[in-house]
Amino acid sequence: MSALLEGIDAEELLQHMPSSVRTSLETLERAGTDWNAVGSLLASTPTAGVAMTGTGQWTATLWEAVKWEFRSFLCTDAGPYEELRTEWEALKQKSPALAVGSLSTQIGAKLGVASGVVAPLVCWLFVVARRIGRDDLCLTLSTAPSIGSVLPDPHVRRW
Repeated sequence: MSALLEGIDAEELLQHMPSSVRTSLETLERAGTDWNAVGSLLASTPTAGVAMTGTGQWTATLWEAVKWEFRSFLCTDAGPYEELRTEWEALKQKSPALAVGSLSTQIGAKLGVASGVVAPLVCWLFVVARRIGRDDLCLTLSTAPSIGSVLPDPHVRRW
């Protein structure tokens, strides 16, 4: 499992993010903001930078769902990411950003969210994993709830 992180450079991933997102993340890191709090903020405005206001109702659920799916990929052998794990090394050889993008696409599809929305969250989790280590991140993520989708349940009647 640790091999999944090899060849993924945190700083290079940050360079692939929109400049407003990257600047926000760097500012929050310098301020000593907890990585999980940064992820929650990032879920509010994933492509515009976390300094913007106006959070959506589903952002906390989105962050929890992305963390849970990332955990399934990075910390287990099971689940819907088995095929991607077998292709991972070849994808990283082409481009680490391509590999991370492939995971973002699969997570987005599973959660019912555009990959462009989850990509900054997935990139951030890779940055965190490279900085604190796979084992520590996996231990932290193992306590996250399992969330299948961030879309409203069509069977639940809302008034």
